[in-house]
Amino acid sequence: MGIARSLDIAITGLNTYSTDIEIIGNNIANVNSTAYKEFRAEIVNSLVLLENPGTPVTADTAGSNPIQFGLGVEIGAVTTDFSIGPLITTGISTDVFIDGAGFLVVEDAFGQQFFTRNGALQLDANGDLSTAEGLTVQGFQVDADFNITDEIGNLNIPIGTLTIAGETTTASLEGAVDPTGEIATDATILDSLATNTTDLNTPLADVTVDGQPIIDDGSGAFTEAVTITYTPSGSDLTPAPASIILNPTDPLSTLTNFIVGTLQIDTDLEQPAGNEPGATILDTGQVRLTGNLGTINDFSVSTSDFVVETVADGTLGSYNLPFEDRAQTANGESAGLQFEVFDNVGDALPVTASIYLDEVNNTGSVFQMIFSSSANEVADGIDRTVGMATLAFDTNGNLTDVVGNEITITRGGVPQTITIDVDGIQALAVATSQIVLANQDGFPPGTLEDFAIEEDGVLSGLFSNGQVRPLGQIVLAQIDNPSGLLVEPDSLYSLGPNSNVVAIGAPNDVTGGLLAGALEGSNVDVTMSLVDLIVASTAFVANTRTVATSQDIFDALIALPR
Repeated sequence: MGIARSLDIAITGLNTYSTDIEIIGNNIANVNSTAYKEFRAEIVNSLVLLENPGTPVTADTAGSNPIQFGLGVEIGAVTTDFSIGPLITTGISTDVFIDGAGFLVVEDAFGQQFFTRNGALQLDANGDLSTAEGLTVQGFQVDADFNITDEIGNLNIPIGTLTIAGETTTASLEGAVDPTGEIATDATILDSLATNTTDLNTPLADVTVDGQPIIDDGSGAFTEAVTITYTPSGSDLTPAPASIILNPTDPLSTLTNFIVGTLQIDTDLEQPAGNEPGATILDTGQVRLTGNLGTINDFSVSTSDFVVETVADGTLGSYNLPFEDRAQTANGESAGLQFEVFDNVGDALPVTASIYLDEVNNTGSVFQMIFSSSANEVADGIDRTVGMATLAFDTNGNLTDVVGNEITITRGGVPQTITIDVDGIQALAVATSQIVLANQDGFPPGTLEDFAIEEDGVLSGLFSNGQVRPLGQIVLAQIDNPSGLLVEPDSLYSLGPNSNVVAIGAPNDVTGGLLAGALEGSNVDVTMSLVDLIVASTAFVANTRTVATSQDIFDALIALPR
């Protein structure tokens, strides 16, 4: 029944080409779908009916070819074209274009893993990087120190809640100091008016100047505890104010040590005879204050710098020990600097550095540095000195040796040691000696404000204090035989029986990098699809003609008996 078979064959053609038209139509419909991959129908002939296999060539006869009939056509396979689609710039920072054959790895709420090339990402309500459909993007996590680990999980971006601060461990200074200047030999020496004592251990309540108590609690005498606040005003490197509670029974040395400490005078520094730093009392009853060498360390003390209040009720009193006699003024080439460092919670700690020319010899020059901080705390009184250093330079001005390049600031009984890098300081014949802070590795508290996706998939967090820290790293999957993936809704794929994950790793290491602010367009070629549509529809119409012709033949056969 060849005629009947022709109808069956025509039907296979109609079925096959209608399916082909469906596939082509689906491609055209998805011409603007993000990262859509074009399907292609592989059309093959169906079963073949073999009536005679043919005969071989013999000595007496020629061979004959087989007699066989095709039984129609069918879809042999539907393959996916995974060629990369065009780059479409969006300007949206969370959009990513995959410049390679890799796939983003995503998970649904049940932990089921999928793959996608649709890089239209966003942050969900929990701050997790996710697809528009709510699947979370997977990536390498970071530890507490923002080091990227090999643990893979959701990528959380806690904008507005994550805060960081950095403790300073190193501060770098640079500049130039003049070795041809005056060698420092003298410190500032101030003498007070004569008191009625020559002993610094004399109780403050008993110390007077011209019969007037040096501390008056507002009653004309010193009879109750007071708070004294000293705000130095006569120094190029103006120290921060300081306060102390004094009792009438405290010795005079408590007050003088407080003044010396507030002025940031380093009493441990060795200085020429007659210039020993600190506070002493002369046989005349005058209190003598001696500072450090270098013009930058000159100072003065005025009674107006002091505010006296009673502890009990804040009654104003007065400070009455003026230092009006300037016995000597500091000399020597010098420079100074005030800068900030940070503790482990990001609190700013002020530091003052002064440097002066101490020695010049045939090998070069030697400068002394003094470091102080008003944040430094001691168990008793006030001591702002936190370090000192000796810098040696050769005759060309190059630094050759450093002794003591660390400072230690103690707060709450906890010391913080900071290395001071002075390699950037030179000894040159400059008009004015100057040192500056080049950089330091601490920073104040900052809150995560934004993030950026780098080419290697690293999520760089941008904090309000200018710091940048990695928050994670997007991973890509390398798939063996991507055409074997199962197509899921929402531009997703899952592993099929004939596909396999070769590797999951960082972009560039696996399958190319990422480009933020762009997406991958559909790889459908509209022109070619329209041509394929014409070819498929023509084939479909041709098969309908086979049906019509077969019907005509049937009609003719039926009419024969008449």
